[in-house]
Amino acid sequence: TNYQVIGVDATANQQGAAVTGTISVPTTNVGNVQACGISSLQYINYTFDGTSYSITNPATDSLMAFTGALQGTTLLQTLISGFSSGANIAFRFNHPTPAAGTYQMTMLQVNNTMAGNSTTPLTPTVVVTNYPAAVGDYYEGTFSGTYVDNQAVTHVISGNFRLRKNW
Repeated sequence: TNYQVIGVDATANQQGAAVTGTISVPTTNVGNVQACGISSLQYINYTFDGTSYSITNPATDSLMAFTGALQGTTLLQTLISGFSSGANIAFRFNHPTPAAGTYQMTMLQVNNTMAGNSTTPLTPTVVVTNYPAAVGDYYEGTFSGTYVDNQAVTHVISGNFRLRKNW
């Protein structure tokens, strides 16, 4: 079994390069792990119906991003999400390969509104400018569009994100 360790200095928003190796029983020594040299800043900034929100504090906010296989298809599905005491957003998009590109959202929840219904398609898009090659690298991009929520209210959303690939 292999391991990967990334040292992070949350105060300075820095991380080091990943340290990898093989786990040996009963003790594994990973050696020196550095926590500097690479920006570890993570965020989701967005404007929702004219009001701006930022989810940026690793000590108090929840930020998550990951990609998995969409069951029963050959597509991949990426989830980007962030929650804080005053803001929350989560969106998904499907894509054929793990690469930067422009993708249509397939799910969107913003500040306790849920997007879409069977008669109103979800139209906001995500532009991924950096797709992470490995754990510890970052998803980076923008998103924008209008959508009708499940209460038939039209909303405008735009923003940007930078989140570490966790697995």
